[in-house]
Amino acid sequence: MIAVVQFDSEEVGKRVVDANGREVGVVKDVQADRAYVDPDPSVVDELASRLGVGSADENTVALSSDDVRAVTDEELQLREGTAI
Repeated sequence: MIAVVQFDSEEVGKRVVDANGREVGVVKDVQADRAYVDPDPSVVDELASRLGVGSADENTVALSSDDVRAVTDEELQLREGTAI
């Protein structure tokens, strides 16, 4: 059975890693059942996300809970085969 991941505002600012542990982005915003990831954050973007400033825009990629294997205190871990 696959565990269902629930997103909340605590995910904003967390790094996103692929199934191999390689960092692929940073969560910029969470809306409903989607986490919006900036796949190429600048230092300023990453700091703004960690401070809770910013929102989803044309540069973000939407992830559903089906795309995420696990959420830890520091990162979202993508399922095998999920690409940003």
